Amino acid sequence: MNRASDLDVTLPDARAMLKRHGKTFAWAAHLMPQRDADRLAQLYAICRTLDDLADLDGSAEARARLLDLRSHRWVATSVDPIARELAAMVAQINLNPATMQQLLEGLIGDTGPQFIADEPSLIRYAYLVAGTVGLMVCDVLDVAAPTARKAAVNLGIAMQLTNIARDVHEDAVAGRRYLPATWWDTTPMEIADPSPDTKRKGAIAVLRLLDLADGYYDRAYCGFAFLPMSSRIGLAVAARVYRGIGSELRRRHGAFHQGRVYVPRWRKAILTIAAAGALARPAKPIADLHLHPVILDLLPPASKAAIHGRY
Repeated sequence: MNRASDLDVTLPDARAMLKRHGKTFAWAAHLMPQRDADRLAQLYAICRTLDDLADLDGSAEARARLLDLRSHRWVATSVDPIARELAAMVAQINLNPATMQQLLEGLIGDTGPQFIADEPSLIRYAYLVAGTVGLMVCDVLDVAAPTARKAAVNLGIAMQLTNIARDVHEDAVAGRRYLPATWWDTTPMEIADPSPDTKRKGAIAVLRLLDLADGYYDRAYCGFAFLPMSSRIGLAVAARVYRGIGSELRRRHGAFHQGRVYVPRWRKAILTIAAAGALARPAKPIADLHLHPVILDLLPPASKAAIHGRY
């Protein structure tokens, strides 16, 4: 399970991968019923494996494999263990193949250098690699309500923007710059070995990104009311804790070069209590962000109507 090419997921494997690599979601999974926690662990394991194939490997062979997974039908007899696992998930836990293919499309772009041009391009990218995951979480939890699916896209985008803010330096070392050039037109090399001026401008861009992420978090919270009561608190906690990464970055004033940010365990406990308290109050629906039109053409047909309508 340590390498994407070795994927042959058992449930204990998936749980172990979640605990090791997805600490925020593992924390939240303790608050969910076993069936839902196990389904999310399986979804996390496959998404993490595909992400590692693109991000950590990134070779021509990895790109070709992702292209093959996106283009061909997944069957239980496939020679590729990832394809076999995808076939099992489609059959067993209601995974939408079209949405997974959208995720694969986004990951294919991460197999080489990445330079985001502008804010709409950033949102399109965040939808492909994370908004899709929000939709698949709805699938595996049997959540069909349009408002919930729209909120899931918002939450996925918010979390991805948080990831980008947290990993600015790490991504630059790998030759990638996800912060839009229209905000901060610099090279990964300059970010990886920043001058004082680069640190200052980068911090401004990181704080701007966190502000953008906060808008998507705010627009996600009203969707929790449509989740099964048994899983609602777990996912609400995951959202709060992940947003807490941004809060920790703000405490650093957006300093992207000081090492990866983590939410300490004591703060996770506080955020868990806050999430539970917030669920006791009805969430006020908030109008869509103006950037939603830039992702409409990317959505699978079954999801487009849910996103296109208003709350």
